[in-house]
Amino acid sequence: MYLVYNGFVKGAGNLITGKPNLLNRFIEWKLFFRFKLIRVLNVYPYEVNSFICVMCEIKQKLYRACLEYIDERIQIAGQAILSAREAAGNETKSSAGDKYETAREMMQQEIQLNERQLFEAKKLRHALSLINPAVRSVSAGSGSLVFTDRGNFFIAAGLGLLYSDGIQFNVISAASPVAKALAGHKSGDTVTFNQIGFTISEVF
Repeated sequence: MYLVYNGFVKGAGNLITGKPNLLNRFIEWKLFFRFKLIRVLNVYPYEVNSFICVMCEIKQKLYRACLEYIDERIQIAGQAILSAREAAGNETKSSAGDKYETAREMMQQEIQLNERQLFEAKKLRHALSLINPAVRSVSAGSGSLVFTDRGNFFIAAGLGLLYSDGIQFNVISAASPVAKALAGHKSGDTVTFNQIGFTISEVF
């Protein structure tokens, strides 16, 4: 049972007797490459194709999770704006004098806050729309999955931590300092960020 692989994959379950799933398949292929068996790939090209399929599936699932997360934020912010405007209208009918002015100001601040959140969420949605998850990355950049010994990254939009099939990813924008440090680097490279070394195990 592999509970931890390379410091970032946890809770894989039993790879021998457990029901196969995407996380187990991913770990099996990471172990395959880790133990320097890449020399047999010329003999068994199926292994390469299978590994690529697993990575592609992980990437597309993570991409869909990002879209769902952002779309939910857009919906929540939009609904909050409508609710605040409705509440402001009701307050106008029932209040007068200083109480009315205070209530109107509070409602206006709430509307402005949610409008900013809606604007930011739409910016993130646009950033994601520029990424094609079916495209494989040779080096780290916008749209890349980057696996390192310090964690996994999806360079897409600044959403923070998300999970796909039990694998944790830090979803970051291409303009973030970490993404800039990783940019252009490939599997096997070591980069330094904040005086900490990151060794890249895979880029997809």
